[in-house]
Amino acid sequence: LMGDRVLAVLTGTQPRVKRGIVKGVKEFLARGKGSLERLDKLEEEYSQRVGGLSPTEKVMELILRYSKTIIALTLVFSIILFAVGAVGTENLKSFAKERKLRLRENIRADFEVYLPQNDPTGKVLEEMREDFSTDLIIIYVETYNRYDPVDVTNVTNVDVLNEMSAIEEALNFNKTDRGAEDGIIFVLSISTIIKYLNSTPETISQAVENELKGGLLERFNPLNEWNYSIPNQTTVDQLFRRIPPSTLNSIVADSNGDGIYDSTLIMIGLSQKADRKAILNKLYSMLKPYEVEMTVDGPEKESMERWKERYERGEVHTVMTPTGPTPMMETISGRTYSEMERVVPLALVFVFIALFAFHRTWKIIAITMVPILTTLLIIFGILGITNWVLTPQVVLIAPVLIALGVAYGIYIANRYAEESQIEDKEERIRRAVKTTGRAIFLSATTTAFGFASLMTVNMVPMRVLGFGLSVGIMVSWTVTMLTVPSLVRALDYQKKVESKQWERLGKMVVRNRRRFLAGAIAVLIFSVVILSTSIVVNMDYMAMSPPDEPVILKMREQSEVFNSGQMNLLLIRCAPARDTDGDGRDDILTDSMKDLSILDRIDALESRVNGEAGVEGIENATAISVVDILKMVEVPDFTNNSAYQEVMDRIREVNETLAYYIETLVSSLVGRSFWVALHKIPQDLYLPFPVQEDLYTFMINVFYNSLGPEFLSMLVKEDYSKSVMYVMMPNMDVVATEKVVNEVNRAIEETKPGISATELSGFGPVLVAINNLLLENSVLSTAISYFSVLLLLYVFYRNRKIAMITTIPIIFIIFWQYPVIWFLGKLGGWINPTNPPFTGELNLFTAIIGSIMIGIGIDFSIHITERMREKRFHAEVGVPYAASTSGMAFIEATVTMLMGLMAVMAVNIPSIREFILLIMILLVIAAYSAIFVLGSVYYIVLGKKRRGGVRVEGGER
Repeated sequence: LMGDRVLAVLTGTQPRVKRGIVKGVKEFLARGKGSLERLDKLEEEYSQRVGGLSPTEKVMELILRYSKTIIALTLVFSIILFAVGAVGTENLKSFAKERKLRLRENIRADFEVYLPQNDPTGKVLEEMREDFSTDLIIIYVETYNRYDPVDVTNVTNVDVLNEMSAIEEALNFNKTDRGAEDGIIFVLSISTIIKYLNSTPETISQAVENELKGGLLERFNPLNEWNYSIPNQTTVDQLFRRIPPSTLNSIVADSNGDGIYDSTLIMIGLSQKADRKAILNKLYSMLKPYEVEMTVDGPEKESMERWKERYERGEVHTVMTPTGPTPMMETISGRTYSEMERVVPLALVFVFIALFAFHRTWKIIAITMVPILTTLLIIFGILGITNWVLTPQVVLIAPVLIALGVAYGIYIANRYAEESQIEDKEERIRRAVKTTGRAIFLSATTTAFGFASLMTVNMVPMRVLGFGLSVGIMVSWTVTMLTVPSLVRALDYQKKVESKQWERLGKMVVRNRRRFLAGAIAVLIFSVVILSTSIVVNMDYMAMSPPDEPVILKMREQSEVFNSGQMNLLLIRCAPARDTDGDGRDDILTDSMKDLSILDRIDALESRVNGEAGVEGIENATAISVVDILKMVEVPDFTNNSAYQEVMDRIREVNETLAYYIETLVSSLVGRSFWVALHKIPQDLYLPFPVQEDLYTFMINVFYNSLGPEFLSMLVKEDYSKSVMYVMMPNMDVVATEKVVNEVNRAIEETKPGISATELSGFGPVLVAINNLLLENSVLSTAISYFSVLLLLYVFYRNRKIAMITTIPIIFIIFWQYPVIWFLGKLGGWINPTNPPFTGELNLFTAIIGSIMIGIGIDFSIHITERMREKRFHAEVGVPYAASTSGMAFIEATVTMLMGLMAVMAVNIPSIREFILLIMILLVIAAYSAIFVLGSVYYIVLGKKRRGGVRVEGGER
C-alpha cells in the first residue's frame, strides 16, 4: 500500500489497491516518454539555432539558457572556496562564534618580509637569531610624577623596582634556558641591573672559588640561591650611581624636567622560536592593573582616575604600557584584519549609494552585488589556500576589486538599456554583451596585466598584492560574464539615456584639441622637473602605523623621551675561548670575547657611537655592549674568602715576595670596575700552583662566570666566539635613519671590532634596505606594466599605431603622478606643519602607484578606442562620438570607483590614506586624459582627411 500511495502521487491518480498498480505504471511511463520526446525536439531546435554562432556566442547562449543553475553554482563555489581557503576547515565549526580565519593568521606586519630572499641584511639577521635575540618587547613604565610633578616618586623607588621585578620574574621564569622554555632570552631594565649589581659580591665570590685550582674547585650555586633581588633603598641608590651614563640614558628618563626620573623601560628579548602571541597575551593579562588607556590627547580621564584610586590604596605604583617592535607588529596585523572587516562593507555601501544615485533603481544594486560578493569570496579563498604572507597592503585588494568589478556590470547594464529599440529581451542582452564584451574583456585583461607587473618586484608582499589584484580582476570579469547578463535580462533593467547633452563635449574636444594636448605636454615637462628635484624616496614606518593605538603612541613617546625606539644590532665575530687542559677553565683567550684587545676595540667603537669626554658621538645613536657591564661591575673585596686565603698561603710558601705583590695588587683592585682592573693587571703575571694561570685570565674568567645567564645570553655567545652590540635609535624617517646607519657602519669599518664584524642590522637597516629598493622596483614594475599592456593591445588590435595611441593617457598619468605627490606634500604641510597628514614622498605604498594606475587607467582609454573602432577610426566622426557617448559613462564609473575607494579613507593609517587619495586624484585625471587628451591625439594623428579609417582586428577599412 505504501508503494501504491507513492506511485499515485507520482502519476497524479487516485490511490489504487494492488490490482491497479500495473495500470498506474503504464500511465507514468507513457507520460515520461512524451516528455523525453518534447525535450529532444527542443534540443534539436536549440542546436540548429546555435550551430552557426562563434564559440564566444555559444558560451553566452549556454549562460543564458542555464542562467539559474550557473548563478547558483557560482555562489556555491565561491562560498565553498572561501570556507576552505579563507576560513580554513579547522575553523569551520567555531567560525560562527569566534570568527577565526586562517587568512588572519597569515597577516604579518614586520618589515623583514619585504626584503628580497638573498638580501645581506636579512642574512645577517638570520645569523644573529641563531645565538641572540633580535625581537623585542618593551614595557614603558611611568611613575605618577610623569603626570603630576607634585608626586616625587622616582623609578628607583624600591616599590617601583619590586613591581617591575615581579613582571620580569613571571615572564622570564627560567633564566638559564636561553628562551627554550619561556621564550625569553633576556630582560634588561633598571630593575635587572640593580638586582644583578646587588648579587655581584656573592656571585663574584663564587666565581673566584670556581676559578681556583685543585681541591678548592667548587661549582656555582644555582641562580635562585644568589642574592638576585631588589635591596633596600640606600643600597639601590648606591648601585644606581655605578651605572654608566650611556646605559642609564637608554633605560631611565626625566620626561618633565623636574629632576626626578619618572620613566623607564623594560626590554624583553624573545627567542627565535618563542610563541609571541602567547607571551603577549600573558603580558597583557599581567599588566591590566597597571594599565591606563592612552589616546592621542593623552591618558583617558576615567581610566586615569581608576588607576589613581589603586595608586592611593597602595595597590600599584606605576603605569605600564606594552610597546616595542613585536607588540607593534602584532597590533598592526590585528588592526589590518579589523580594518579589512570594516572597509569591505563600507566600500559596498558607498558604491551602492553611487549606483542608486545614478540609476535610481535597486535593480542595478542587485545586478552588481552578485559578481562583487562572489569575486571577494573567491579571491580571499584563493589567498587563504596559497598560505602566502599577507601585509597591510591586502586592505587595498577589496576596494579596488569592488570599484573595478562594479564597472564591468554597469557597462553591460547600460548597453542593455541603450538597446531599447530591441523588444526581445534575449536578443537585446545578446546585443549588449556582443558590443561591450570585447571592451570589457580587453579592459579586464590589460588591467590584470598592469597589476601583474607587481609580481616582478623582488618583494614578496608586493608579489602577493599583484597576484591578488590581477587574479581578482580576471575572477571579477569571469563572474560578471557568468551572472550579469542573466540578471540584467531577468530584471529587465531600464535606464533613461540622454546622450544629446554630451554632444557638446565631443565638439569641445575637436575644437580645442591642440590646447588640450599642449597643456598635457606642459604638465608632463613640469612632472619631469618635479621628479628630478622634489620627489624623495622616504619611508616613515610610523606613518604606516595606526597613530591611535596605545602601542604606537608609546613608541612615539619613547622616541622623544629616550631617543630610542629602533633596536639595531651589529654582530662581532671572534674566535672561541678554549679549555685545553680540561679543568673547566678557559686558558686560550686570544681573539675571543675574553681577549682585552678585542674588548678595547669594542670600547673604541662604542665611544665613537656614544661619544666620550670632549668628543661628540653619532647623533641619534646609543650603543650598549658587554663593555658597559665591565665598567659597571666593581671588584668586591674577596680577600677574606677562605679559598682565596688558602691559595695565598700556598703561594706564600713557595714565593713570599710574589704573594705579597699579588695581595697588594688585588687589594688595589677592590672597589674599582672590572674594566679598570683588567687594564691595571700585568698581562704576564702568572699565578703558580695551585692556580696555574695568569692573573688576567683569572680575573676575566671570574667576571664572565659571575655575569649570570641572563646578561650572558643577551650579549655574548656561550663559547665567547660572538657578541652583539645594541645600537638604539629614535623613530625617524628612512632618510634620517640611513644617515645614522651609514655613520655607524663607517665607525665599524674604522675600529674593526673582533676578527670580523657585520654592518649594522636590525630594524633601521632593514627599513633602509627596503627603501633603497623602492625606486628601483617602482620604475621596473611600471615599465613592465606599460609594455605588457602595450603588447596586449597590439595582440588585440593588430595595429601598432592604435595600440600606442591607446596607451598615451597612461604615459601622461605615469608622469603626472609626481606633481600630485608633490602637491599632497604641500597640502599636508599646510594642514598641519608639525605633523603633516601627507608627506609628498615615495613610500612603500606610493612607490607602486604607477602599476596600479596603469591597471586602472587603461580601462578608460580602451573604451574610447572601442568607440572609435565602432566608427572605423574615422577621426572626424569617431572623436566626437567617443567623447559624447563615453562622457556620462566615465563620470558614472569614476564616481562609483571614487566612492568605493573612499571607504579606505576610514583606515586610520596616514600612508594608506595618502595612497588612496593619490589614486582618487589620478583616477579623475585618467578619465579626463582619456576623453580630452586621447581624443585630441586621435584627431591630430589620424586627421580628418583620413576618411578610409584604420585597419584593426575584426574591423573593416
